[in-house]
Amino acid sequence: MSEEKSHWIRDMVMAVVVLATLGWLATYIPGVWPWVKATATWFLSWFVFSKVPVPVWLLALLLIAAVLVVARFAASLFNRRSSSAPNWLDYKNDLFHGVRWRWTFGASGMILNLSCFCPRDDTALAHTERFDGRTSFKCGKCGATFGPIRGDREQVMATIERQIDRKLRNDEWKKRTPTVAP
Repeated sequence: MSEEKSHWIRDMVMAVVVLATLGWLATYIPGVWPWVKATATWFLSWFVFSKVPVPVWLLALLLIAAVLVVARFAASLFNRRSSSAPNWLDYKNDLFHGVRWRWTFGASGMILNLSCFCPRDDTALAHTERFDGRTSFKCGKCGATFGPIRGDREQVMATIERQIDRKLRNDEWKKRTPTVAP
């Protein structure tokens, strides 16, 4: 089930619970239910028996549209609270092997533009593949060297992508505190 679908279902369940609670609380306020009955009776009698130059079916459609607009507005008020929750698409940088890695996500959620930066001065790192099958990364500004990491550059990048994927699957990305803005 998609995340958006589950939020919609959750929001509808919350709305039903809130309406049921309001209805239950209204029973303790004298005169509320007779007023609701009188208002509904008046509205239905006006809607069905009044002589207006507009067809009743058009009024019914306008009424349904108005109710949907109000319901959508109320749902958006509830969603403002939950929109402050972190979104996995905001996870665009992290530290792996002592190196700051940054990336973007494609439309399908694929990791794109994976690149590494010095955690000290935020300079892009150059890689060096060693004869023993390991890769080191070096900062051209401060001279810091990171690694060696097992594998050639492509293997290291694939390892980092798997680490990002693991953090996304296990929700570990929510627990980190980034030191550099994406």
